[in-house]
Amino acid sequence: MGTPDPITGMIRDFDELDAVVEDGIVRHFDHSILNEVPPFNSPDCPPTSENIARHILDVLSGALQLSRVRVYETVKTYAEVRI
Repeated sequence: MGTPDPITGMIRDFDELDAVVEDGIVRHFDHSILNEVPPFNSPDCPPTSENIARHILDVLSGALQLSRVRVYETVKTYAEVRI
């Protein structure tokens, strides 16, 4: 959460949010073979939905106030990690 801006009423501008996610996650993994990208190139951390969700939470927690991350495998199945 956060405190809404008194003028705009926004807690966080979506452009700023997009930039944080782009820099922290997308630019590292988009159009990549996850088995070849750290930390998923290690036998100790295969690119499962659970590990991907944990990695996203770890990377973005410093810049965003996250309480959970959910990674969907299908419309009905997902992995979720919480702080």
